[in-house]
Amino acid sequence: MCMHKTMIPLICLGILLVGIVMVPTVYGFEHDFYDGFYVTYGNCNSNAESNIIQTFILLQKVEDQYCIDRLFSNSKLEYVATLDNAIVVETKSKTWKLDLSDDAVYPDVLPKNWNEGDSIKWTSDIELEYNGIKSKIINGKSVDVYLFKTFRTMDGSEPDSAGITMSAESNDTLTYETKTGILISHSVDGKIILNIPPDATTSSGIAWSEFGEENVTIIAIANINAIDISEEPKQQTGTGCGTGTVLVDGVCQLAPKESNDGCGEGTVLVDGVCQVDESSGTSIPPLYIAAGAAAIGAAVIGIIFAYSRNSKTPKPARKELEEYEEKYLAKEKPAKQKPAEKKETSSSCSNCGNPLKSEAKFCGGCGTPRS
Repeated sequence: MCMHKTMIPLICLGILLVGIVMVPTVYGFEHDFYDGFYVTYGNCNSNAESNIIQTFILLQKVEDQYCIDRLFSNSKLEYVATLDNAIVVETKSKTWKLDLSDDAVYPDVLPKNWNEGDSIKWTSDIELEYNGIKSKIINGKSVDVYLFKTFRTMDGSEPDSAGITMSAESNDTLTYETKTGILISHSVDGKIILNIPPDATTSSGIAWSEFGEENVTIIAIANINAIDISEEPKQQTGTGCGTGTVLVDGVCQLAPKESNDGCGEGTVLVDGVCQVDESSGTSIPPLYIAAGAAAIGAAVIGIIFAYSRNSKTPKPARKELEEYEEKYLAKEKPAKQKPAEKKETSSSCSNCGNPLKSEAKFCGGCGTPRS
């Protein structure tokens, strides 16, 4: 018996806990507006036709009524601020507060407590049924929108003074942008039927039977659509610099061309950062040095070879040549002077008898030093 009494509170506690866990959590809709957001609506279009031409005044009233309710027809709606229970927007001539509460009727923006998949209130007694997500092209831009639909009927009104009753039905289709929740489009097609008694007359006293119809049928269609919408600003990179640039000392600069290590020519990777390679500014790779030396050496050898090949003068003895180099080549070249006048002389070489000039120190024929 005691055991039975103990079980009852435990069962009750379990039911209570399950009930708490099963209570749905309301997350709500995040209206992701941003500075510079706008949406532009086109003209409200409406058209009504009837089986009785004489009802044109009534048709005009039907057409006007729909567009009168469309506040932002042919207007650019610009975002101003987000409040707790409203989105503040403005047109060229007026500032508006778009109601975010669940009780708003004919909403121009999704309620803040709306969750994807839920219906939303259209009128006090009519709801818009959620119909998923679709893409809509607005001025060349692809925009994702939530799709809602509703079907409304009115079976019959109370007879008026002429005994006429009215029945109607309509299909409404609305879309709201998935990021901001703003209304993108609304279209409606409907039918109104006026049931007329055989003896009913118009306000001017004309019998309705003269029109040859037992009732008046009005077919009406209307729509309003966004024709332009802003693009969300692109996200910047972590450094705040654009594509192809890097942050250097707080300034965005063009990024170097990448090599195998990710750094450009003349730079090296140091601690994950491309830096100027100080050794590369004036240095020449060893391969280029060797090639340059070889080229210079070849040129010198070529010059010497050409000189030796074209010279007809015999080389002096090795010792004498060393003395010649030590005595003359080690000295700086004397300043250029006006050539001295040539003086003929009868001196001759003691070795080969070749005539020598007075200033000659070696024989031009055999190279023997002058004695």
